[in-house]
Amino acid sequence: LVLPENCACFAAGQQANTAARFDDIVQQLQQLAAKHGLWLVAGSIPCPYRPNGQPVDGGRVRSSSLLISPEAKTVARYDKIHLFDVQVGDSTGSYQESATFEPGDAVVV
Repeated sequence: LVLPENCACFAAGQQANTAARFDDIVQQLQQLAAKHGLWLVAGSIPCPYRPNGQPVDGGRVRSSSLLISPEAKTVARYDKIHLFDVQVGDSTGSYQESATFEPGDAVVV
């Protein structure tokens, strides 16, 4: 089962609140994968800490994608490296993920 990017939070400005519940959200996804005996890809979830356990500073979070096994184990985590920072011609004018998200620094295979 593949869930989309921002599967746990799509509301602007709610990433920090969702990140505070990261461990609970992951546990729920692990239980879901085990209950249904499936592999689950969580498109991305705001995460308050880096893969080494250090907290993300500056009021930002990481956009973390997870691969969860049918045994309820998180077997891989990828933190989005290339953030969406653009100037556009719509009413918003610009999008700047880097204001909210810290980029990842490792490709996961």
